[in-house]
Amino acid sequence: MRRRCLLASGTATAVCLLVVVVVVVLGAAAPTSERPLPQEAEGPPPEALRQRIAAHLAKFAATTNTSSSSSRVSAERARVERHAGLFHEFLPEDAGSARPRRVGDRYRGAWSVLDYWEPELSCVDERRIPKDVFGDGPKWLCAPQLLRGAVVSLGSNFDDSFETGVAALTTGGEIYVVDPTLQDFGAARVDSFRKKLQAYGATLNETVGVGEGTLVSARTGRAYPLVPLGRIIEDLRLSRVAILKMDVEGAEYAAMRDVAAMCDARTLAIDQLAVEVHLVSGVTVADVYDLFANARRCHLLLHHKERNAWGCGGNACVEFSWVSVRHARRARLAMMVDNNDHTTTRTTTSYGRREES
Repeated sequence: MRRRCLLASGTATAVCLLVVVVVVVLGAAAPTSERPLPQEAEGPPPEALRQRIAAHLAKFAATTNTSSSSSRVSAERARVERHAGLFHEFLPEDAGSARPRRVGDRYRGAWSVLDYWEPELSCVDERRIPKDVFGDGPKWLCAPQLLRGAVVSLGSNFDDSFETGVAALTTGGEIYVVDPTLQDFGAARVDSFRKKLQAYGATLNETVGVGEGTLVSARTGRAYPLVPLGRIIEDLRLSRVAILKMDVEGAEYAAMRDVAAMCDARTLAIDQLAVEVHLVSGVTVADVYDLFANARRCHLLLHHKERNAWGCGGNACVEFSWVSVRHARRARLAMMVDNNDHTTTRTTTSYGRREES
């Protein structure tokens, strides 16, 4: 969990002048009012809830274009039925707090809503970027060396290890980083960081954050203007993003709503999405469900999950990585070609001599 915020470019004109930009965006903070915790229920779910779940699963199968027996529908059934069995609540609309807690003998360990989602796709070439950095910070990507296009990195805290790792692997795309809270540490440090980014062709903009209204820094009391993530993407004139990375301390929920709206409108396509999901105060169970549903609206498949044990207790923030079907197929094809190039086929001639081809 890196303390970072996401920045947007101030104007479209300024963005157009950037050849390569690194964008770290600080999103609006999640609601601070704590919701009541889901209450553990006794006995089986009521009939009305069971009927509601059945209707939901039928709609889920139709919208994902899969059969009722598919693995995706089976996973959805498991999570909504498990939640209904524990709390007698409909998972997609549960307004209770998403904070982890103990729920009795029917759940092993502390309950966390993030337990409901596990990888649904196995990437054939999965890499932790950067590979030489241990602890918090790196992200898991699927065949990153094959990605082409813009990289939008939301959250920085003066740490560009992920961006430098991506820059060493990918070519042909801009890297955008935005973080208004960097200004809290003074112009000299910001300028030094900017020059560090520029050394490998990246540019920093620290003028605005993601969200609505203003963000008031807890450190300095300075107010930073917020804009929707959709506006940032539009200002950057992006229609396809190779990698969208978010580590924004609870602002990911609003940002993912913007992303899903753009995917629905077919104004944005994403190859790789990496998000650290934070169960901060005010986030509800329904908020978490919506985040994963919004990734699905962008036709992304979950391929990696990593609990953050460096500052969140192992279940209050978790790293998730999604990949598009398009890029997953590209990765598989590249692996097949690579295997063929490195495989020696031995044949036996009519004279019994082995030949290599």
